[in-house]
Amino acid sequence: MLETKKTNISVENQNIENILKYVFEATAGTTGEDFFTALVRSLSLALNVPYAVATELSDGKLYSLAFWNNGKLESINCYDPAPTPCQVALDLGSYFCEQNIQHIFPKSKALVSLNAESYYGVALKDAEGKSIGVLYVVGCKPTFDPTVLEGIIQLFAIRASAELQQKRSRESIQYLSDENARLYSLEREKSRQLEETIKHLQQTQIQLVQHEKMSALGNLVAGIAHEINNPIGFLSGNLEPCQDYFDDLFALINLYQQKFPNPGAEIQEKIKAIDLEYVSQDLPKLLNSMMLGVERIRSISTSLRIFSRGDNENKVLFNVHEGLDSTILILRHRLKAKKGYPDIEVITDYGDIPLIECFPGQLNQVFMNLLANAIDALEDLNQGRGFEDITTNPHWIKICTTLSDDQHIRIQIADNGVGMTEEIKQPIFDYLFTTKPVGRGTGLGLAIARQIVLEKHGGRIEVNSVPGQGTEFDIILPIRS
Repeated sequence: MLETKKTNISVENQNIENILKYVFEATAGTTGEDFFTALVRSLSLALNVPYAVATELSDGKLYSLAFWNNGKLESINCYDPAPTPCQVALDLGSYFCEQNIQHIFPKSKALVSLNAESYYGVALKDAEGKSIGVLYVVGCKPTFDPTVLEGIIQLFAIRASAELQQKRSRESIQYLSDENARLYSLEREKSRQLEETIKHLQQTQIQLVQHEKMSALGNLVAGIAHEINNPIGFLSGNLEPCQDYFDDLFALINLYQQKFPNPGAEIQEKIKAIDLEYVSQDLPKLLNSMMLGVERIRSISTSLRIFSRGDNENKVLFNVHEGLDSTILILRHRLKAKKGYPDIEVITDYGDIPLIECFPGQLNQVFMNLLANAIDALEDLNQGRGFEDITTNPHWIKICTTLSDDQHIRIQIADNGVGMTEEIKQPIFDYLFTTKPVGRGTGLGLAIARQIVLEKHGGRIEVNSVPGQGTEFDIILPIRS
């Protein structure tokens, strides 16, 4: 730190070596904001001028890094360099005016307020030689020695340029880190919203079917899928350049370390504190994880569109496997492991079956009802069982598709749950029949499934179940209507 007692070192009475030594000692061991403060203070005192300023150029404006004003540190607002000598320094690299500076730049109100008479400024440069700021001193009398000033300020402008570049690098890294955190938070929030949306759709589906509003549900889900695609496109489009930015920043850091292998104890301690090597290895992994998350949301959005596709008056060709996969994905949150319970495995054994003529939206509704019932049965069976017991004797849902004959396909959806007695199995397809407690079932799901298969598609649906061994639904559908 500089001594609090003001030191007046006259340019006329001290040689350049003493001035350089004084400023070097004043700024030694300082970085960032402390460096710029120490620099302008020591320059003001060493050169016996009232004002010394370090500025940064951003968006055509000069912003104060440090302003030493007649013995004290002050802040100044950003300003347009155009009517000031700073613009000349930015354009030419440096500018010196021994006297009458106010007459040369009559539009500069700042020079008037400072009662300026003389000025010397040097542009701060980045690695590409582009002006990024100005370091300058202002006097109230024509006392500058150009020979002394040029060497001193030019020398410290080089150090100030390096510090300013470091400042910008730190700000860029912080910005990208914040942006990375924001994108990650946004991705998680969108995932959470999507999970909640799917859950809400499942809860409202049976109500919409009950009021014959499945077409409205399809429009709703399609709209949600469309809205999801917009932020997903934003995330996907930004993660890749974000990766590029980080690559550039780490390349810059590596280059700096090569050029300046001994940057000083403070910087080395900071590198050690943030574990720069680990960050450079772990950050790409984090970005890759986010990209995978975005792709997962995109696949869910695609499944939503498949599941919610509206039906026309006429049947269309449909890939049954796509419908089954989209339904499984939508129910994935119910299949995943929960506290005290492992996940429910879904086994798919898809045969070589052709596209069939059908109403896809209605068939997806059938798949949803059957799979949701199977999950309900397995969850009920798990009540009261320990995690180890469930893991030893895991539950599963198995889906098989085959050709029943050359005119029909067969879809079998089975589980190894509690099964059903004959008394329950007989009325299972009746409207309003349910074995679930109040609030969990309406008794419409299987009745509607039977109606869709039998009446809308000319197929048939049967149930086979043995108590303690599980339940299997067997669906037969014609390939052509």
